[in-house]
Amino acid sequence: PVFDARVHFALNCASRLCPAIGVYDASAMDEQLELAARHFIASEVAIDPARGQVRASKIFSWYQADFGGRAGLISLWLRYLPESDGRRWLAAHAANARITFAPYDWSLNAKDPPS
Repeated sequence: PVFDARVHFALNCASRLCPAIGVYDASAMDEQLELAARHFIASEVAIDPARGQVRASKIFSWYQADFGGRAGLISLWLRYLPESDGRRWLAAHAANARITFAPYDWSLNAKDPPS
C-alpha cells in the first residue's frame, strides 16, 4: 500500500497549530484531502525571498520522511501554495532556500472551554 501524506492535514491532535478538524466523506475523500492540504500549507508555510527562507509548521519537520525529505517538501509546497511572488521565488531558488520550522503550540484548539 502507498501512504498518502495528505493524511497529515486531516488527522490531528486538536492543538492550536494542528490542521483544522474536519468531517470527511469516503465518496469525496480525494477532493477533501486536496482541500485540507491546500488550506494547511497556505496558512502554515511562509516564504521570505529577501531572507532566502521558508518558515513552515513543525509538522513538516516531524514527518519530513513521509513527505519525501527536503525535495518532497518543496515539491508539495509548490503543488499547494497559492500563486504568489514567494511561490515563484521558491520554484526558482529551491536548492538554496533555507527551511526553518516554527515552534509548535500544543495548547488546545479551543477559544473557551465549555461551561
